[in-house]
Formats: sequence, structure tokens, C-alpha cells
Amino acid sequence: MRKSTISIADGYRKYGALVALAVQNTVSVVVMRWSRTSSEQHAIASTAVLLAEILKLVISLTVHIWQQRTPTVESVANDIFGNDSLWIKMTVPAALYTLQNWLHYFALSLIDATTHQVTMQLRILATAMCAVIMLNKKLAWEQWVALVTLTIGMALTQLPMGVANRKYALGSKASMDQFAGLSAVALTCLTSGLSGVYLEKVLKQSATTLWVRNIQLAIFSSIFCAIFGVMLHDGAAVYERGFFAGYGWATTCAVLLNAVGGLLVANVIKYADNIVKNSAIAISIVASGMISAFLGDFTFTPNFLIGAIVVVSSVWAYSLHGTPTPLHKGDIEKGSREPVILKSSKGCA
Repeated sequence: MRKSTISIADGYRKYGALVALAVQNTVSVVVMRWSRTSSEQHAIASTAVLLAEILKLVISLTVHIWQQRTPTVESVANDIFGNDSLWIKMTVPAALYTLQNWLHYFALSLIDATTHQVTMQLRILATAMCAVIMLNKKLAWEQWVALVTLTIGMALTQLPMGVANRKYALGSKASMDQFAGLSAVALTCLTSGLSGVYLEKVLKQSATTLWVRNIQLAIFSSIFCAIFGVMLHDGAAVYERGFFAGYGWATTCAVLLNAVGGLLVANVIKYADNIVKNSAIAISIVASGMISAFLGDFTFTPNFLIGAIVVVSSVWAYSLHGTPTPLHKGDIEKGSREPVILKSSKGCA
């Protein structure tokens, strides 16, 4: 009876987190599109992401302290950095997220935004392959077909009409830049899959609570983002314009939504998996496009409509065969402590 009750509770958490993530991502995309058309000066991306990480840290720390009956500074510090917490493992996804965003910037400097958006959808397949290799998850061939069509559908929703058919002379600088940019996108997709699946493994194979893991990840992500994003990448811009330059209502909302989204992603990864997470995000992108069209900020194109139909059909087809069986508490590491060897947003995530 107790096991059944736990399963039902986990089910509520899983679907509740999925719905919340889809809603959050939908609102986030709409706010970002709205901010592009507003008169506000654009904020420096890395500062916005750093603030989101700090906000995630504050929220997670507050919840963790609230959950303790008699918290002390020593007990909280031990929960986060004690030997049993295996905190060192969280440096891996934080470092992968930083690398992922550097590759993101590098790719955008060499290829156009449309090519970048379309090819980035390969992260759906990269995540699935990482899950199969690192977590030994089993996917039916029908699910693989659904993931491939989901990738195609997502690419179509990002592809505007009338994109020029560019031709590059072999060996020219343009062709070399295109190759380097696409290679960076491929590595970005790989690091995205690795970071997400690695985090899933840590969350599901550890007795450490989700909020402590969120605290650990936010700490290291903030450090890496502050050093490599704000100081090294955008240091000159921050010095010239100021840290909070361009912060208006749209940017502030984006920071809040990004922080909430990061916490929701961790919940979805723990109680579902990365593949289901990508499906929820795909649905939210379609929904945000429809809302933006209703608000007059977006015009439907045949590509978007076809892509939306393909996305919804693919998610439905994937769900017919269920999700891969997640790792359970029975698989929690006991004696073994070896590490297993990632609002995607601009800046450090």
C-alpha cells in the first residue's frame, strides 16, 4: 500500500511538473518575443542568466531550510557540502552548461540565426542517444521514429518562409565558417544531451534531496557564469554599460521565468526524464506561437502549421508506447561513489 501511495504521489509530481514546465516555457517565449518589439534597451544576456541562477539558489535554499525542523548553519552547510551529499558531482553539469553556452555564442557568430535554430533541434535525438548509452534506457523503434519526426517538426516551426538557398564555394571562407558553425551546433547538441542525462542520473541515483541538488547546481553555475560569462565574455560591455543596463519589465520577467523554469526542469528530470522534458518544451513552443499570433506578434506560415501538426502527432505517438522505465530508489548508490561520465538560453545556464 505504501509503495502504491508513493507511485501515485510521484505520478502527480511528474505530470504536475510537466504541465507547469509547458506553461512556464510558453509564457517565457511569449515574453521574450514581446521584449524584442518593446522600446527597452536589451540587457546583457550573461547578467540576466547569472541573476536567474542566484534567484534559483535563493529559492532552493529557502525551501530546504523551511523543510528542516530545526535548521542550523552547520546542518545546512553539511547537507550541501558534506561527504554524503557528493556535491562534487554537480560541477560536471555546471561546467557542461558553461561550455554549451560558449559553443552557442561561437556558432551564432558564424552561421545565421535560422540555421542555428533549425539545427539545434538535433539535441532531441542527442538526448535520447545519451539516455540509452548512459542510463541503459530502452526505446521501442516506434519511439525512435516519433523522436525523429519530432525533431523534423520542431525544425519546421523554426524555419521561416522564403529562406534563401545559400551556396558556398568549396574552400571559401564562407564555407569554412559554415562548417565550423555547424560543428559548434553539433557539439552544443551533444553537451546539451550529456548535461541533461548526467543530471538525471545524479538526481535519480542519489538519496540527496532535489532541493539540495538545486542549491549545489545553482552555486557552481553561478560561479562559472560569473567568471566565464559576465567577466570574460561580457566584461567590457558590463564595464561600459553597467550590470543592470537594459533591465525593464520584460527582462525582469524573463529572469524570473528562467529561474522558475530551471527548477521545474529539475523536477521533470527527476520524476520523468529528459526525453519527456523535450516533448513538453516542444508543445510549449507550438503553443507560444499560437498565442503570439493571437496577440498580433507572429504570423502563421505553412512551415509553422505543418511543423505544429508534426510535433503534436509525434508527442502523441511517443506517449502511446509509454516512457522509458526510470531508475528507482532501489538503484541508489550505496557503496559506489564513482561519478558517471550540458531558459539554453543565451549566456551561462
